[in-house]
Amino acid sequence: LHSTSRRQRQMCIRDRLTALINDLKQCKTPQEVYDGYLQITGYCKCCVDCDFIEEKDADELMHLAAYLAGNEQARTEAQQKAGKKE
Repeated sequence: LHSTSRRQRQMCIRDRLTALINDLKQCKTPQEVYDGYLQITGYCKCCVDCDFIEEKDADELMHLAAYLAGNEQARTEAQQKAGKKE
């Protein structure tokens, strides 16, 4: 991450999290969703450990990631079931 300014770090974190969330929405299987969720939570923990974001902010992001992952999990499971019926 950028070390030159807080604003650059914030933008880099935002961009990376946005990419990870978009990747989560493109998952094809429940396992891919789970793996994507682990990437997001791991990234948040790393940002906290490096003092790039506060723990309460990371907690909010991880709750959002869990919600999104739950939705994507349900979507991929439904797609798999629909595919087996065809």
